[in-house]
Amino acid sequence: MRRVVLDTDILSEIIKRKDPQVVAYASVYAREHGRFTFTSVTAQEIVFGLESKQDYKKLATVRTLFTKL
Repeated sequence: MRRVVLDTDILSEIIKRKDPQVVAYASVYAREHGRFTFTSVTAQEIVFGLESKQDYKKLATVRTLFTKL
């Protein structure tokens, strides 16, 4: 699997973990590459979206994840 930069929609789907096919593919990708690659714009869009929905639990999880990268 080649290394790619994830866009906001794909990263959002990975974070949601609702689609088993996306979760499986993301797991394989993470094992092969050790991390996901995305831009700061994508990170900000994810944070903005979660703030807009007032999903503070998921927002805290995502912020923790982003700071570990």
